[in-house]
Amino acid sequence: MNVNKDPNYEFAEDVVNSLITTLMHPNLGWETLETRANETITHTLTIVKCMANASDLWFYSKFAPKTILYAVLISTVHEYIMDNVKKHQSRAFWMDLADKTTAEQEKIKQIADNVKNDDKINIDEYHEKFRGELDVSTQ
Repeated sequence: MNVNKDPNYEFAEDVVNSLITTLMHPNLGWETLETRANETITHTLTIVKCMANASDLWFYSKFAPKTILYAVLISTVHEYIMDNVKKHQSRAFWMDLADKTTAEQEKIKQIADNVKNDDKINIDEYHEKFRGELDVSTQ
């Protein structure tokens, strides 16, 4: 695979790893003495929104399939979080989301190994697939 055409190939991997690390923050869903209520959640929402906005720029024809699939995953995770605002106070919600995002990252690596750089990626198809895997439900 020629990744030289894709300036975000390695960065996309870093962003997804950072997304998972952010979702695993030990204070998410908990009120602690060190932070005001919802402070960690507010910072996390800001960071994830920035990641989603950055990944929106990766839908470019010369980008590698893995980069494009990571962009879809990041946007879908952001959407999942915003669709489930009432669950933000639950530590289990954040840990479950981190686990599911990690599983999707591994699936993307396998998919990307079987897709050629010139193959078209059906963004809508993968968005719906990730929504289903994340158990996204609109409120």
